[in-house]
Amino acid sequence: PAVADGKIFIGDENGNLYGLDLETGAVLWNIQEPSPFRSSPAIAYGKVFVGSEGSSNIKVFDENNGSLLWQYSTGSGAAAPSVNVADGRVFFNTQDKMLYCLNATTSQLLWTFGTGLNMTYPAAVDYRVFVGHYSTDSNLLGVYCLRQSDGAVLWKRESSVSTPIDSLTVAVADGEVYWFNNRSTPYVECLDEFSGNLIWAVNIAELLSSV
Repeated sequence: PAVADGKIFIGDENGNLYGLDLETGAVLWNIQEPSPFRSSPAIAYGKVFVGSEGSSNIKVFDENNGSLLWQYSTGSGAAAPSVNVADGRVFFNTQDKMLYCLNATTSQLLWTFGTGLNMTYPAAVDYRVFVGHYSTDSNLLGVYCLRQSDGAVLWKRESSVSTPIDSLTVAVADGEVYWFNNRSTPYVECLDEFSGNLIWAVNIAELLSSV
């Protein structure tokens, strides 16, 4: 779920998206989509931004009444269910291995970015977008830092390991970028947000075995 402005927003496996009163749990509105919701919506500017599993559409609803404000269809490849909103822009990737950036107010397409490989969910902060990409056999290859305004590559960091991944995420906090894979070789790298330089790397399995 996502919480904002005295409300909680949550989707379910049946394609229902709810807006609830945070204090009472009362249903303020409910809409239904043909595809399930399997990640939290993004809340910004009085709007609910959401993608649903297997759908090629990103939809935006009024957070107060659930009315549809706009939608965008990728036209090729289902949109990932996780949407990131920052600095007036909407970021999401697709099954056709592309990262999209839209204007959060008008739904205008601003740019796309692709490497020909699968990508992680984007993290947007400080007018930058961070996304990892990995091969068809689920080996992490690297992390990109893109400029939000036009998608230009500011830096790219090749992974120091190449291991199969179950769930790879990229997170950004306090000027540092973290990526993690949690499969056969749990591994974390910490990078400088502005240069991509490696600050530290930890093989969690080795760390735990030494305790």
